[in-house]
Amino acid sequence: MSGKPSPVTLQQSDMIPDSADSVSYEGLSERTRALLLGGVYLLMLSFAVSVTMLGPLMPQLIAEYGLRLSQGGLVVTARSVGGVLAIVAGGLLADRWNKGVFVGASFLLYVISLFLIATAPLYGVLLLMFFLLGASTHLVDVINNALAADLYPERRGRVLNILHTIFGVGALLGPLFTGLVLNRGISWAAAFGVLGALCTAVLLVFAVVLWRHPLPSAAAAAKDLPSPRALLTDGRVLLLCAIMSAYVGKQIGLVTWLPMYMEDTLGASTGLASVSLSLMWVGIIGGRFACSRLPAERSPLPIIGWGGLAGFLVLTLAFVLRLPILVTAAVALAGLFTGATIPLLVNAACQWFPRNTGTASSMIFLSGTLAAMVVPWFMGLLAEVFGFTPAMLFSGLSLLLVFGLSRMVMRAAGNT
Repeated sequence: MSGKPSPVTLQQSDMIPDSADSVSYEGLSERTRALLLGGVYLLMLSFAVSVTMLGPLMPQLIAEYGLRLSQGGLVVTARSVGGVLAIVAGGLLADRWNKGVFVGASFLLYVISLFLIATAPLYGVLLLMFFLLGASTHLVDVINNALAADLYPERRGRVLNILHTIFGVGALLGPLFTGLVLNRGISWAAAFGVLGALCTAVLLVFAVVLWRHPLPSAAAAAKDLPSPRALLTDGRVLLLCAIMSAYVGKQIGLVTWLPMYMEDTLGASTGLASVSLSLMWVGIIGGRFACSRLPAERSPLPIIGWGGLAGFLVLTLAFVLRLPILVTAAVALAGLFTGATIPLLVNAACQWFPRNTGTASSMIFLSGTLAAMVVPWFMGLLAEVFGFTPAMLFSGLSLLLVFGLSRMVMRAAGNT
């Protein structure tokens, strides 16, 4: 890009992919790029399963180690802390190292952590293993996004939306995989071991693909690399980070509190409460797949903004009327309207900084991870003080904030 962009001012051309300024993988054949992208997709599907399998396994884990509920919660905290540190490291290194080797090494760490969790003899060791699990999964997530964006800069938006659609499928499969394992009488620890074995096979496939079709060297990829400092002070990217925080606030809030709200406040059955979360993921998958069909030149920000407004309206109406079936439908629709938010944000940041895709992705995901650490606690506090319905309304308000922030960026771009 020519010149240094204003912290908040966008030109219309900034909203259109610019493959000429991207990391150069022009020496790779179309077949090689397709194989590498297929490997990235397979890795994303595999690690996404672990993201949602912990919740159903938590009762067994707490019982086996004799933990208090607060100690069980520290397992999630350890995973989140590992994720935050990994995202920071990924942001500093992703654009300077060979992304293929980087993502392979991160996935290897993920596989090792799965096996170590399955054999952890003490609670303290278990916390360390979940710290490694969080670090490895967040590294894989960040580098996968950056590598996919670099492989196909000319249709980056479609590739990223498909990548996150696959993540949604994996997240949807997590509880189903856990239920299958538990129904066969397999322990929670063995469930991680089984997933580790499956992921080992996936890693071997990716390693063979990378060995047969190597990416350019790290030195070539980092040649004349712009300083990441520009991202850290660019108002556009900071606004995208704020949008990410608001969106993740909605999603993690629903994942954490929706089942309990539906059962305790609305009197819904446990089955309906579980179905509501599954339908949310179905909606998210549908939204991401739909956006993958959009033309490459389509600006992502209006989709983010208007989707956020639509999600706010349906969630707010449902939580005000307090009908279980209506809430279930609203959660699914909100997932559909806003499901593509994360890949669209990553796409926008990578468009503006095509030579710093790793740093740009890291900033977006770091914002979401920090929100995920705070919002469940905050909503729990709202529920204690004001009741569950006001707490759930916070999820809708988060999407209204997504709309407002998106309009700020669009107005600066002259794209209203």
